[in-house]
Amino acid sequence: MTVHAVEVVREVFRRFNTGEDPFPLLDEEIVWDVPMIEGTYHGHRGVAEYFRNWIGTWDDYRIVLEDLKVGPDGRVLALFCEEGSGRGSGVPVHLHPASVWEVRHGKAISYRGYLDRDEAARDAGLQP
Repeated sequence: MTVHAVEVVREVFRRFNTGEDPFPLLDEEIVWDVPMIEGTYHGHRGVAEYFRNWIGTWDDYRIVLEDLKVGPDGRVLALFCEEGSGRGSGVPVHLHPASVWEVRHGKAISYRGYLDRDEAARDAGLQP
């Protein structure tokens, strides 16, 4: 098990939640792929743009990490919940997405988001 990769991903989630800078844990050339929402972003600037756009649609945004698992190739499957309310509408939103992270040399080099947790598990080499 790649414990270090799990700890990097756990720390990225923690930093997003506390408002601390997560970028030291993201490779400068990270590929941030969220095909079901926005597409693919590249590098720190791209990730910052993604979060400005995504979090800008929410009020009271929270992200709760539920579980981390390591696939056979060392990629990390993250299961999490996004909670808040729609900006402007006030409609409560509770999403239960997943992501697959690749970590090298202590930094995340890729992220891919999924709405379907089983699809994410399969992509990480873990059977749902």
